[in-house]
Amino acid sequence: MKILFLTHMLPYPPTDGARIRSFNLLKTLASRHEVSLVSFISETTRQEDIEELRGFVCDLQTVFRPQKYLVKDLLRGVCTSEPFTIINYRSDQMTELVGRKLSEGIEVVHCEHLNMAQYAPAGRGFKRVIDMHNVESEIMRRYAEKAGNPLKALYSGMTAKKLARYERDVLKGFDLCAAVSTRDADHMRAFCLNTVVVDNGVDLDVFIRREKAVDTPKLVYTGWMKYHANNDAARFFCADIFPAIRKNIAEVTVDIVGKEPSEEVLRLGEIDGVNVTGAVPDIRPFISGAAVYIVPLRVGGGTRLKILEAMATGIPIVSTSVGCEGIGLTHEKDILIADSAEEFACQTLRLLGDAPLRQRLAVKARELVEERFSWKMIGEKLLDSYNSLGAGEARYKEISL
Repeated sequence: MKILFLTHMLPYPPTDGARIRSFNLLKTLASRHEVSLVSFISETTRQEDIEELRGFVCDLQTVFRPQKYLVKDLLRGVCTSEPFTIINYRSDQMTELVGRKLSEGIEVVHCEHLNMAQYAPAGRGFKRVIDMHNVESEIMRRYAEKAGNPLKALYSGMTAKKLARYERDVLKGFDLCAAVSTRDADHMRAFCLNTVVVDNGVDLDVFIRREKAVDTPKLVYTGWMKYHANNDAARFFCADIFPAIRKNIAEVTVDIVGKEPSEEVLRLGEIDGVNVTGAVPDIRPFISGAAVYIVPLRVGGGTRLKILEAMATGIPIVSTSVGCEGIGLTHEKDILIADSAEEFACQTLRLLGDAPLRQRLAVKARELVEERFSWKMIGEKLLDSYNSLGAGEARYKEISL
């Protein structure tokens, strides 16, 4: 079938959660169908990444969108019924480009994220599919609850309510909705009956189980540090958790690894024992070189690919409930879960001091990703869901998964 795949940012290189998922689903669909990609790009997009991605699809076209918030859009988010996060991705140029592509006999429009749903108009004779990486209204509500600034909390709370209405109104018009977890699917199925779980995954050929455990008291946290959830997690850990750990183990260190750290995150590097790396060419040495992987997330939704990467590497994990939700992990079996700052510090200290426990958790976690979370296995679920749409015969394009 002929598929138009829409993304709010170029899904390449696959170096953060959203891009990793979008790229792997795109690659899977393009291995069996005729896929055209239309994507927003920004001033940070590299031409070589666009050219690399062309090798996976039949056609690739882009629309430039500045990587910043506009005051007029923020104000419209107050004065209209539409949420700011949707208005922020409105583009006449994108509407025009998608309209031209639809005239080419497109059978399915696939939208990555809620903010691209506005470019899949109903009643045009094609099937509509949306891949929901998160429940966006839930993320915004959680952000409002944790925002220290009263104005940010007020604006975010208002936006969360608008997003909840937008999700309800938009999802009911889609023929297929993909959710990353059973928990998210239960929420979305109230609006789109044909909702299926297409888990997040990990490339087990890339994230290989490390050969030897690490005894040095080193912690690591990875993620796109510009994203507000990762920003909050890094600050929460360094301010409220790390001092208690360091009080008991003076030589403990933590690497905060990820591109585009905010000024707030960069300042964390001034704390003794904290290393803020910024962008790195490869996160794997940082993960495999640590004794414990931490996920102190308080805000977020969907499921975290960072957890799956750590599990695949064979590093034991301490996480909040938010950080590991939707994956089906069990406290004391695959992971240690702690939500308060005090308990998170206690569980991290416990893990640092217990080598057999670290080994047991690491082995169980690796076994779980092998059973459930390889991208090849997940790709087959997506293809099966597409087959149920009945929009046309598969047109094969030889691309290795």
